[in-house]
Amino acid sequence: MGSEWPEYRLGEVTYWSSGGTPPKNDESYWNGDIPWISASSMSGNRYNKSKLRITQKGLKSGSRLATEGTILLLVRGSMLHKRIPVGIAERDVSFNQDVKAIKAIDSIVDPWFLLFWFMSRENDLLGMVENTGIGAGKLDTTLLQNMVIRIPPLNEREAIVAFAKALDDKIELNRRMNATLEGMAQALFKSWFVDFDPVLDNALVAGNPIPEELAERAEVRRQALADGTANREAAKQFPAAFQLSEEMGWIPVGWEVKTSSSLFDVRDGTHDSPKQSTTGKYLITSRHITGNTIDYSNAYLISEEDFEQANKRSKVDPYDILLTMIGTVGSPFLVMEEEINFAIKNVGLFKSGVNRTLATYFFTYLKSDFMTAFMESRLAGTTQKYLTLKILRTLPIPVPHSDIMKEFGNQTLPIFDKIHLNNSTTNSLVALRDTLLPKLISGELRIPKAEKLAEEAMA
Repeated sequence: MGSEWPEYRLGEVTYWSSGGTPPKNDESYWNGDIPWISASSMSGNRYNKSKLRITQKGLKSGSRLATEGTILLLVRGSMLHKRIPVGIAERDVSFNQDVKAIKAIDSIVDPWFLLFWFMSRENDLLGMVENTGIGAGKLDTTLLQNMVIRIPPLNEREAIVAFAKALDDKIELNRRMNATLEGMAQALFKSWFVDFDPVLDNALVAGNPIPEELAERAEVRRQALADGTANREAAKQFPAAFQLSEEMGWIPVGWEVKTSSSLFDVRDGTHDSPKQSTTGKYLITSRHITGNTIDYSNAYLISEEDFEQANKRSKVDPYDILLTMIGTVGSPFLVMEEEINFAIKNVGLFKSGVNRTLATYFFTYLKSDFMTAFMESRLAGTTQKYLTLKILRTLPIPVPHSDIMKEFGNQTLPIFDKIHLNNSTTNSLVALRDTLLPKLISGELRIPKAEKLAEEAMA
């Protein structure tokens, strides 16, 4: 059993360091090639990139480098109230002051075992989160370093890491595959409905005028036409000229700009506060919608009676779209589950009427840079930002001809079906990993039994 393994304080087997933020008013510190890890980039548990990157000058002037194999743990932020972001650096990265870099002493413990130890202790860590008084949570470094860690012999440690990492590799592969698939759908959407590439191609061929705002993109399309890379077959369904719309500027001739409420039944979640129940259905709020998934791990159950009551206002059906309204605002989720086992609160609901093509079109549109900026410019609130139901009902949506919408659906629906299948598999793997990992790390469960349980669960 694990009680036989040598016992250490966490601080005895690790080195700790803090990060920082270079001054953001100096452009020479930013947009370099060093990923800068902060709470917003700590999804998953493998860190190798970030939207924000710093230069070598920025690294020297305000941050710190975590070398490959370092564990990164968020110790301050509102996210700590719901989960403990922790992961391993897959390359050298920098990090901010809300993150601790934890380097394993290799002669005692290896980095992957240390990562899985942190992951297995998430419930304990959540119980250690303190309130800062401004809505954020924090983890005390001294308390963390005094936590007890039992380390098995090398051969058993290697077996645990190999087993857990094999599961984690499958989870990561699915996530990366989904990112690639969604990128394909986003690229098609951007080309057709943001950059208007087929319309520009047609306008250039016909010799029609190009709006000044689209002139730069038109030059890109002119080159594509010249070298034969433009898809002239797809462009046949598109018009060859533009018209000026009051809501969105230049759009293709014949297209309309409609409000979201004219295409969807737009609602929000229950306004009640159902009590937690030991059985029933989940209550999902904005904080549970992250990274194109619903995180059930820290959502609580409500009674069947409360579930039915909530559904009188905001029943969720397949191919509805959810949108976070408060806190982290503007994150969409496309519902593809056949059985809906949750009710919603503080979440926008766009009911599609099971129109799959419209649902995927609107979901992809909500992720566009235009809609992100549109929603950010209309946030209300001071200490906590939120979107009003009125704003959700008046979102401007460019609507092309029906044959173009149909073709978009033909090309993207198989992509979203594959994403949904991958998500279902990933959820099963995450549940299996999170069930077995604490037992393996504690020594309650040994590898042969864990392998048998995994085979049975995945059969």
